[in-house]
Amino acid sequence: MPLTAAILSEREISIRALCTAPSTWIELSPTSLILLVHGQPEFRRALFAGHARRLPIFFAKLSSKNVLGFDQRLADWLLNHAQACTVRATHAEIAQDLLTAREVVSRRLRAFAVKGWIEQQRGRILITAPAALSRIAKGVFSLCSAVNRHHHEIAPADPFPGPDL
Repeated sequence: MPLTAAILSEREISIRALCTAPSTWIELSPTSLILLVHGQPEFRRALFAGHARRLPIFFAKLSSKNVLGFDQRLADWLLNHAQACTVRATHAEIAQDLLTAREVVSRRLRAFAVKGWIEQQRGRILITAPAALSRIAKGVFSLCSAVNRHHHEIAPADPFPGPDL
């Protein structure tokens, strides 16, 4: 559904999917999909009927506790957009890709920087601890559990005390 929306609105997005059951994929170019949606009423009805059936499940998953947390999504995004441990993007560009507000990205990146996992520079982010980001992306470690919310310091029990070199 997000991919269909992105194609029809001519908006680029990053997407990662996991098939949990055997699937058959049909690959269409964006132009082919647009032509089918606009030119074939039967296809358009079938496509949107399928989306309508899946929308309640989609929204239920978004609101469940099993959905990837934002720290996971952000860590994964950084790792997938890095070249030589450097990401060239603004907070606004990252927010647009992750469908969130720039302020949310800025807050989480600041938290990653406090941990020593990244260094922020104008227009780029240096990944200084790719192994730590990889653990977050895989859901092995939650940044929030390591932050003392009262003093905004790293808790002594932090299992990953410093940057991975």
